[in-house]
Amino acid sequence: MLRATSGFVGALLLATVFSTPAHAAEPRKARLGLAMGVKGSLGLPQPFSTLKTGGGAELELAYLFPFLGRRLGLSASLSYGHHAASGGGEDARLVPDGSYQWNLTYQEAMLSFGVTGRLFPPYAKVANGYLAVGPRLHFLKVTEKATSGGQSLGTNTEQDLRVGVFVLMGGELYLGPGALFLEIEYSWLKVNELITGNADGSALRFSLGYRIVL
Repeated sequence: MLRATSGFVGALLLATVFSTPAHAAEPRKARLGLAMGVKGSLGLPQPFSTLKTGGGAELELAYLFPFLGRRLGLSASLSYGHHAASGGGEDARLVPDGSYQWNLTYQEAMLSFGVTGRLFPPYAKVANGYLAVGPRLHFLKVTEKATSGGQSLGTNTEQDLRVGVFVLMGGELYLGPGALFLEIEYSWLKVNELITGNADGSALRFSLGYRIVL
C-alpha cells in the first residue's frame, strides 16, 4: 500500500513538473527594447477640409529605454495616405454652359519621429495604454483634373515637403508573440499650394495593427 501510494505521489509530482511551463516563474520582459510594427489606418480629414475619407498603411520601428521598466521610447515610422476631393463652379468664359468640374487626388508619404510613454512596462499586464507625440514630414503630391462640357481642361500636379505634428493615444493587447493595438491620432498640417491655396491638411486617424516588442 505504501509503495503504491509513494508511486502515485511520485507520478503526480512528475506530471506537475512536466505540465508547468518553464517560463511561468519568470514574467515575460522586453529584454532588447526593440519594437517593430505594422498598421493600417483610416484617415478622416473632413473636420478640417473638403478631402474625403482615405486609407493608409504604416511601418514603425522603436527603441525602448532601459530605465523605468522600458515605459519610455523613441520611434520612427514611414507611412502612406491617400485622399480625394471633387467639386465644381461657374465661369462665364467656358462654353457651352459656363460650368466646370474638378477632381483632386491628395497623396502623402510621411516620415514621423515620436516620443512614446506607456502606463506599464511591456508584457507586465495583459493590456497596456500609451501616448505618443512628435514631428512629421509630409511629402505631398496633389493632382487636379478639370473638365467642362465633357471636355478636359487639363491636369495640374504639384509636389511639396511640409512639416507637421502628430499626437496619438493607443491601447495594446498582448496576444501571441506581440501585441494587437488600436490608436486614435490627430495630425496637424498646414498646406499652401497653387492648387489647394492656403488650406488645412490636418486629419484624424484610426489605426489597427500588430507589433512585436523584443
